Amino acid sequence: MLLAEVNQSEFLCTALLFSAATPLGVGLGVLISVYCQTAVALGLMAAVAAGTFIHVAAIEIIPSAFRDTSATQFAKLASLTMGFLAMSALFLVA
Repeated sequence: MLLAEVNQSEFLCTALLFSAATPLGVGLGVLISVYCQTAVALGLMAAVAAGTFIHVAAIEIIPSAFRDTSATQFAKLASLTMGFLAMSALFLVA
């Protein structure tokens, strides 16, 4: 909080919004699954969940893995590519 130069009211507002996001999302998901059991609604919920995982991987995990210099960049890229290919193959088979 001190490093970002955020005052206490801004911090509390942000913390409140952040902490309320998960319960609100769970409640919204339950309402949608109970009252709207169409394929479109369930597909939309699955797409949002998949998009969340893709976002976290693309923004947090993959860049930090490529910044680490303990392994060669080629090995990391090859592993990432093999993972994408494996998941694509699983999708095509299922």
